[in-house]
Amino acid sequence: MEAPANSKYISLRVDNFASGIKTPVDLFARTGKNNYVKIYSSGEMPNKAKLLQHSGSTIKYLWVEKEHFSKLTRHNMAIAKLTLESSKYELVQKRRVLSSAAHTVFNEFKGLGVNVQSYAVARELSSYTTRFVDQHNDLSDLLENVTTGSDSLVKHSMAVSAMSLVICRAMDWKNPVTREKLAIGGLLHRIGMIELPKGVLAAPYEELSSELKEQYAEYPQMGSALLHKVGYVSEDVISIVLQHRERPKGKGFPLGLPDARIHPLAKVVGLAEAIVNLTYPNVDNNYKPLSPDYAYKQLSEDTDLFNKEIFKSIQNIFVRNALIKKIY
Repeated sequence: MEAPANSKYISLRVDNFASGIKTPVDLFARTGKNNYVKIYSSGEMPNKAKLLQHSGSTIKYLWVEKEHFSKLTRHNMAIAKLTLESSKYELVQKRRVLSSAAHTVFNEFKGLGVNVQSYAVARELSSYTTRFVDQHNDLSDLLENVTTGSDSLVKHSMAVSAMSLVICRAMDWKNPVTREKLAIGGLLHRIGMIELPKGVLAAPYEELSSELKEQYAEYPQMGSALLHKVGYVSEDVISIVLQHRERPKGKGFPLGLPDARIHPLAKVVGLAEAIVNLTYPNVDNNYKPLSPDYAYKQLSEDTDLFNKEIFKSIQNIFVRNALIKKIY
């Protein structure tokens, strides 16, 4: 649900609120184009019964005043940190709070823009994603656990961040700084899409007109421009965002760079995104998603699209994954 122009509210789907946790801000329901009514007060625990009592039907979105949305984001991040660091919680509980934190971070990007504060929170989120990846041994289980929630951009971004870290581990890159750059670069690789016109993302890429495809191809440059404005983002992270769709022999976009000129970390995120694109529904495909193993098998049929050393490194990942034994 879109807010009116210049609205002082930011929406968040009800199912992206962390369940069983008191809200740190007032929450509103939208009753008309410019009408909002407070449903929950700060300090109250949201529940479905009250939503039904208020509207008589299912409310999909709750709204937060823009001036207080950052408080909600930071609250969810604090909950995620405590949950991920504790041994008391099962992975399913950790998944829920991580998903809730991720959705608030991206909604803050959309509602308040990319700035120093929101980038810092995204960077913190990427560190939690790294911790979550380290708690998984099974690839299929990992990707399933980082792709929860309702927003396709958030789910895709979390999956690419996680898969980039998996490839990093396969490459035996152990430098914490490198891992951090891959995690945040993977998380924000599609941040430029928040700048695209709605029509560009309304259908799978293959179904877009030539004009809309040209607009779509601009999102890496839009994303890198957003991060440049922040002022202190690593040039390596900006290169990931700009170059993750570049491919060897100049087959990618937006610059058509040859393999030798593509940033090494962008090559990793590019391969991670290609795997995720085949594994989960997103704006780039309109077919039935594949298991990670079948996605790897399909990508293996045209390895010229990826750096050979990086692609070779992931073979053992899929050999270890149980499903691959059924297709090789």
